[in-house]
Amino acid sequence: MSVIESPSTIVLHAVSGDDAFLFWGEAVETAEPILAGLRRLVHDDAESDLGDAVEPDPAPAGDDGVRAAVAEPVTATAAATTGGTTTPHPFAATHDALRTALARDGVSIEDAASETVLTLVLPHHAAAPSPSLALSSRFGLDTPDAEDLRPQTVTVPAISLSADVAVDLLTGLIDRSIDGLVIGHDVRFWSELAVFATELIADQRFVPTVTQVEGRPMRGRWVPWLADGELAEPLRHLASAMPPVAAATADLAAPDRWTVIESALEAMVDGIVRRTLVAEDFADAIDERDPLADRQVAWLTGLLGERTEVRTSPEVALEVMRGARHWLGGLIDPAEGRSVRLCLQLDEPLEGVLDATAEQIETAVWDLGFHLVVTDDPPTIVDAAQIWADGGGGRLASVLGAEETPGDLLLAELARAQRIWPRLQDALEEIDPTGVELTTAEAHAFLQDVRPILQEAGIEVLVPSWWGQ
Repeated sequence: MSVIESPSTIVLHAVSGDDAFLFWGEAVETAEPILAGLRRLVHDDAESDLGDAVEPDPAPAGDDGVRAAVAEPVTATAAATTGGTTTPHPFAATHDALRTALARDGVSIEDAASETVLTLVLPHHAAAPSPSLALSSRFGLDTPDAEDLRPQTVTVPAISLSADVAVDLLTGLIDRSIDGLVIGHDVRFWSELAVFATELIADQRFVPTVTQVEGRPMRGRWVPWLADGELAEPLRHLASAMPPVAAATADLAAPDRWTVIESALEAMVDGIVRRTLVAEDFADAIDERDPLADRQVAWLTGLLGERTEVRTSPEVALEVMRGARHWLGGLIDPAEGRSVRLCLQLDEPLEGVLDATAEQIETAVWDLGFHLVVTDDPPTIVDAAQIWADGGGGRLASVLGAEETPGDLLLAELARAQRIWPRLQDALEEIDPTGVELTTAEAHAFLQDVRPILQEAGIEVLVPSWWGQ
């Protein structure tokens, strides 16, 4: 067993969630006797050929301590459970140790930090959590085979930092050696993302928007502007570099890597921009103005201060939402001159829907199908299902050429439309999306509010013939 230089050394890890970053750690001194026993157990099992004493889970979760599992999807890590009782992580760092470690970098965290307990889904080997790659290399442990691991929920002490303070901390950790602190691969990833967020802000690649979750008030938010093509490569790099342990939370689980990255980037950008505006007293500019009478002022109430809620009436809030979507839609270059465009088609749920009863209409499901349209004369419309099945046929392939596949174009166009209409996010979380289902209320809002903005952005929208009559 290797000699530990400092009894207070910890391996630092982090996850993101709810506009904050939660830091946890592996205590090296506490881990030493546990991992020594684990290594003896593995050695004895190998010698006695009893390596199958622990039955492997058929779909083991990943961790940055398991090279074979790094390529596993985030969903396998975040959603996997064994159905057993959640237990405390046996060599997790305490709250006091975490505070001491985080304060070593010179970033003041006292006013911004809060203590919490985080539930993680981590791979276990034998009776203990598998150590991270950083901790394994420190003790000279071999990486266990993926089939010997099983997912298990554990709880760890964690320190929660607001996103803006976390950015200050993370950007200061890159390429630095700090006594008593070993940086986990997930923290190195978050540090890269924090630097990327600061570069976006320095380049003024951020815009204001509004968000609303059903049953909650509308909120203003500053988000990164990622529509530029030159950002595609660095974003792909970040997605491929993300260790699954960075999203191993059982209670803050996200469905895929891109959702985790986008959510974290938004939290970072919003936190930094908002902190700057508060420091410069930008909110003073609207002190004497009425958010009930001016939708622009209403929007600014959720953008310029620490509070994110848009403080206005429901009627003005609806105008704010429509205005924000229309403005954002104007920022996206329309697809004029493109030979292939995205096409959305809303189908009636009932034959003779105009003659249906109120109950039938209320419970109806409206299908919004995805297509690509080749702007021939007449146009050629290719269903998403056909694109995923065989590439969409020869005409589509001949127009696009070898540089771009129909599937990639469809996803890119859907992502562009999602920035105007966030409802499409559900479809983008699928592997091969073909459409979304809407309620009657959602279909009406789509026809009345969203369709005109999508059309201005160069997206074809086909609707029932009776709409507008």
